[in-house]
Amino acid sequence: MTRDPAAELAELAAQIDQHDQPGDLLLLSTTIDHFGRQLAQELSRVIAAPALADPLKPILLAVPAVHVRALLRTAEKLDDANSPRRGARVLLEALHHAFDANLVEVVVEALGFTLAAFEQRTAADKLQALASIDPNLARRARRGLHLALVEELADAIEWPVLDDELGEG
Repeated sequence: MTRDPAAELAELAAQIDQHDQPGDLLLLSTTIDHFGRQLAQELSRVIAAPALADPLKPILLAVPAVHVRALLRTAEKLDDANSPRRGARVLLEALHHAFDANLVEVVVEALGFTLAAFEQRTAADKLQALASIDPNLARRARRGLHLALVEELADAIEWPVLDDELGEG
């Protein structure tokens, strides 16, 4: 990495509030995801050198929160544009990237609002199951269950019911 990764992540995070267009925010979230992948590659390259690796670890751990925040703002702007289908798809993507229980809770609340508004009871039940994962499960088991439930949730959503004024999405 050529720049200071902490400064770069802070700069990316600051850009989230500077954009109002869903397309710009989606591009920014993709940039944040790419940054996280590059940082992970750099960390794996220097892992044997603690002096180089240790400063990167907390930055890498902070990337998902910034990424999810960008996705949440994208979904908010899509909702503002009367595009709940696209917003729900973005929120599902956010659930894929949300590791922290607080992040999951925020995304679940946002998606739950959309599912309730469109009377998606089966999907809402899956969402509640996802929100109720036992926090005492081992991290790997919890993550595996989380991802499996996100996939089940995606299958349970009746996508055509979610009106989308922006067209097919």
